[in-house]
Amino acid sequence: MTAPGIRDAASLSLPETAAFRHNRALFPLGWDCILTCGDRLAAVPRSTRVEAT
Repeated sequence: MTAPGIRDAASLSLPETAAFRHNRALFPLGWDCILTCGDRLAAVPRSTRVEAT
């Protein structure tokens, strides 16, 4: 994924990417997502470009 504040790119394993790609198309509208797992946190703002790899 790439977004403002990410120098090159960052990877995050998502089970489904279609909702994130659709959300990006709505920019500047849309939702920001904060994912947590134990002591880990990842924020996916609506401006993020998500690509399936």
